[in-house]
Amino acid sequence: MGTFTTVVDTLDICGCLLLSDQRTLDLNALLSALCQGARVYSPAVESLLQHQHDPPDSLTDRQKDILYAFVSQPDLTCEAHAERMGISYNTLRGHLKEIYTRLGVSNAMAAVLAALRAGILSLNDSPYHHTECPPPPDH
Repeated sequence: MGTFTTVVDTLDICGCLLLSDQRTLDLNALLSALCQGARVYSPAVESLLQHQHDPPDSLTDRQKDILYAFVSQPDLTCEAHAERMGISYNTLRGHLKEIYTRLGVSNAMAAVLAALRAGILSLNDSPYHHTECPPPPDH
């Protein structure tokens, strides 16, 4: 059972919506359902709960390298990551699509988190891991 699912069950959480849901869901109907004892989850949260029960497949070394690159420099665009890795943007997109499918997620940061939770990635094993923090820059 996944960590998120365990937290939901342990705390007996009866609902979870995302801010983006306010445009697409009937919040009055959801609140009414909550008042009647129903459990109400955003479609995205419901998907996460379902995927928490399914252990993700392992990733190839190249796929792990791609996720480690996103960990090391999360502010870079996909185009910049592809350039840094010496591959085309379309090749990177193909790798990401396969990673998302294997992990049941829809973006790079969710993939990193899912891989960390599943033990597929370890920040200690990252080629970008530093045992000491660099000194702050001089101003």
